[in-house]
Amino acid sequence: LVSLQRQEKDIQISGLIGRPEFARAGSSHQYIFVNGRCIRDKFISHALKEAYRGLIEPSRFAVVFLFLQMPQDCLDVNVHPTKIEVRFDNPNFIHSQVLSAVRERLMSLDLAVSARAAVPQVNALPHQKQDFDNDVRRQRIRQAMNDFFSGRNTAPVMQRQIDFPAPVIAGRTGPFGRENVAASQWFGETAPKVMQVHDSYIVAQTPEGLIIVDQHALHEEILYNRLLEHVKAGEKLESQRLLVPESFELNDRMEQAILENTGLFEKLGIELEPFGPGVMAVQAWPTLLEKALPAECMKDILDILVDSPAKTAAEEVVKSVLETMACKAAVKAGQKLSLAEMQQLLAQRRERKTINRCPHGRPTVLKFTLDELQKQFKRT
Repeated sequence: LVSLQRQEKDIQISGLIGRPEFARAGSSHQYIFVNGRCIRDKFISHALKEAYRGLIEPSRFAVVFLFLQMPQDCLDVNVHPTKIEVRFDNPNFIHSQVLSAVRERLMSLDLAVSARAAVPQVNALPHQKQDFDNDVRRQRIRQAMNDFFSGRNTAPVMQRQIDFPAPVIAGRTGPFGRENVAASQWFGETAPKVMQVHDSYIVAQTPEGLIIVDQHALHEEILYNRLLEHVKAGEKLESQRLLVPESFELNDRMEQAILENTGLFEKLGIELEPFGPGVMAVQAWPTLLEKALPAECMKDILDILVDSPAKTAAEEVVKSVLETMACKAAVKAGQKLSLAEMQQLLAQRRERKTINRCPHGRPTVLKFTLDELQKQFKRT
């Protein structure tokens, strides 16, 4: 838990908030106190949900102990027989203060998830060794069943050895953009040693130990934050016309969604033109998302616009659209990357100071400190 303190006008906010990795499946670990009284309030609950948006999965709830102090004339405590609910004179102000206080505190933290490897005790007592053997046996059974039902090939695979030269990123367009530069510009004269595991994870040495990066989740986070920055700034994304327009079919509701969101598509650098009855063609597409399939991505975007409830705030709809675009354009799990591409992805993470969570709230990076590794190998 992390302490929180904030004073704004006559309202004091304090308490303890949980790190994202300790989020729960329900809201039973969220306690809100106003002037010492435990309450439930939909405005504060919504503010907490928004404060953790992008840091935890949408279906999970943060652990929070929140205390608000304010003058008694700012609220009415007699709206519920058990006094569990209150009515604020200015609920929107309370909502904004709680949201900004919690979000700012979270953004001040290093949110990288620390990973710990479970290693058995060497000098275990007999009953401890039996418990460990049983745990290992159960784990092997679970793994064998999982492999069987998923059709996974469990035969041993020869691992490819990778050398670790100090690379220079080639001057070409990769999956992470056009701004390819020398790795030394980001990391000094000695670029970090990296390797790819199962074509999905990047392992990199750091001064403190090592990190394991989910390549899809990290690239998705970087793209999403870039898109969001452009949209918030009112800037139009750079786009390029397609040599061959990509067409897709649409129904009346999808066509109406296009007409109602022409401004959004213009900001995103997406140019659409009718291509016959019930058919639309993508004529131009943002360069930042050049790895995404325009027609497939457009259908997903339109599904979001059509299915969003009428009461949904425009900002939330836009964020959902940007999440979809980032996910479609990000490098995929199982995609082999060159050494230069891995270096560039890590460089962008360092440059942009990412929050180590993808838009869906999943961690992008696990870190092992050198002290933790030495303890696991009994070197301390």
